[in-house]
Amino acid sequence: MPRLQAKYRAVEAEEDRREWQARYEALKVERDKLADELRATYPPAVARIADVLGRAADLDRRLSALHQSRPSGAKGQLLSAELKARELSEFSRDEPSISRELKLPSWTESNKLAWPPPARPLGVVLAEAMSGDADPRYSAHWREALREETDRRIADEQRRVADEAARTAQEKRDYESWLTRLR
Repeated sequence: MPRLQAKYRAVEAEEDRREWQARYEALKVERDKLADELRATYPPAVARIADVLGRAADLDRRLSALHQSRPSGAKGQLLSAELKARELSEFSRDEPSISRELKLPSWTESNKLAWPPPARPLGVVLAEAMSGDADPRYSAHWREALREETDRRIADEQRRVADEAARTAQEKRDYESWLTRLR
């Protein structure tokens, strides 16, 4: 009897392994097909969604600028593209902005996001705001700016002294000429 029970357990275990192997193979085929579909679908879908959301964000910035520059008496308020598309009048806790809440990992570097795009560091924004027409005395070139300012002031002072000397000399000549005529 024990040998028969051992044989029964061995046969039953073999049947379980075959059954499991059959399910394994079927699921492997289904998994491979789905993996191919995901590989073919995700990258272009993310690219398309990121493009649309990026253009919507750009339009939102332009709409904001338009509304901020509204002259007195002008009427009208254009909703964002997402609000219009979703037929909402505003975003709320229960109906948040998809474009602000959505996070899509990059296909090739899933530690980076394909959406939203990386925010520009505050230091870069500040540096750009300070560059251009900003006072060079408050930049990395402050020493050269100080030297140029000092040279300009010296030249202005020399010009003022020369003008004053010329004016004084002219007044002296005029005075001497006047004295000569009086005699």
